[in-house]
Amino acid sequence: MSKVFGWPGKVADTLWESAVIAGCGLGQGVAWLTNINRLRVLGFTERKYPDCFEQMDGGDKRIMRAFLDPESLSNTYSLLGGEQGTPHELRLPIPQLVRFGQDAFGTESAFDNSFVERQQGADSGTQRWFFVNGIATSRDMARLNLSKLHELFGQPFTLIHNPTQGLTNDLIESALQKFTNINTEPVARAFLEIGTALLEKAVSEVVVIAHSQGTIIMGDVLDLIYCSIDRKYFDRTNMNDEDFVQFMRTSSGTVKSGELLELKEKLRSAGPELLAKLELYMFANGASRMCYVDEVRKYPHIESFANEHDIVTRLGSLARQEFHKEDLIRIDGSLFTNDRYGHLLNAHYLPDFVAGKYQHSTKTDTRCVGTSIHDPVLGNPCLSHPKHIPGPVSSRLFERYRSTQGQLPGADSPGAARAVAIAQTVLLSDRTATTQRSARRGAGSP
Repeated sequence: MSKVFGWPGKVADTLWESAVIAGCGLGQGVAWLTNINRLRVLGFTERKYPDCFEQMDGGDKRIMRAFLDPESLSNTYSLLGGEQGTPHELRLPIPQLVRFGQDAFGTESAFDNSFVERQQGADSGTQRWFFVNGIATSRDMARLNLSKLHELFGQPFTLIHNPTQGLTNDLIESALQKFTNINTEPVARAFLEIGTALLEKAVSEVVVIAHSQGTIIMGDVLDLIYCSIDRKYFDRTNMNDEDFVQFMRTSSGTVKSGELLELKEKLRSAGPELLAKLELYMFANGASRMCYVDEVRKYPHIESFANEHDIVTRLGSLARQEFHKEDLIRIDGSLFTNDRYGHLLNAHYLPDFVAGKYQHSTKTDTRCVGTSIHDPVLGNPCLSHPKHIPGPVSSRLFERYRSTQGQLPGADSPGAARAVAIAQTVLLSDRTATTQRSARRGAGSP
């Protein structure tokens, strides 16, 4: 219309686009409230993704049913953490919030491509640091996460963006990606970027921090790397030979199949020792498989951080003990847990990480994870897997943070002062959230 009617047409186009975004957003909200709960999630999946639903076996469907609480209000509370005010991720300038609406609910959201963005210096030196974002994360939010990570660790990062199609579709995509090997473009992009970094002889450390759906993407990337190196590692992956061959033959968005095949051959020639320089730090780990390639020397290095009342962790690292025992889920390495609600990286994970509130989980218990996100996690469900290989008690990522911030044992160091300030803020927030929960339960709410 703008080409025909000039500026009045531009106004009309803008109003129409805004109406479409609002309508899509409202539709997503209705889907969230009516479909995304334990009783209806499989029905929603069967209607929207029938081909993928057929690939799921009985164990997959059991995990899906156990994924969310029955009450949608509980799901929302678990994700947003009962925080006062606007979550950090949404504290964006108005133009960026408008772009978030376009990213998540606009007419082009379903066709958005993944992209790679490097901070200055990300490709130099002996270390490579990557970040893979999670669900409902626009470009601006991913950059906000990246900025915070750069501040904490003092390293230039490479962002591998996982685009959003809205909260509901992102959650369903995460679950299907976890169970059916429908590897998306971000998986192919991350495979290329991380695999290439591992092959660089001048690089001694490849560090990957991932959050939420990004951990599922990294689980798939690790599968692809293992299968490329040697097919004898298939038993440590979520893939089968047919899926692997098909993935390598198929172009994924902006990633061409020829690039994937070339990287696969280079990895095969390099061998598994290449993975000794890989470090994986997963926040809200929802992957199904993330195993050591060398169980004696315990590499690649793996750490998972989980808020006990974050529903997304119930897909992976904090899934019920029975799923680990039955080999439906296996995540090696160290698990660090924190008794709190909330799923967002900047708002709910990083402040508590800085304050040192994530504790190593070593115990097992038959009541390890209850049927509700409100039930406490009494042990480490990962340890229930007969082949699980535990990692070190202390967090290497936390030690990296302390080293970056110059945090010494003395309370006068800058890092210690910052940690105390953030810890005080977190404690105040936790007390407020606890008061809210008590008031809600007293009133009969979940």
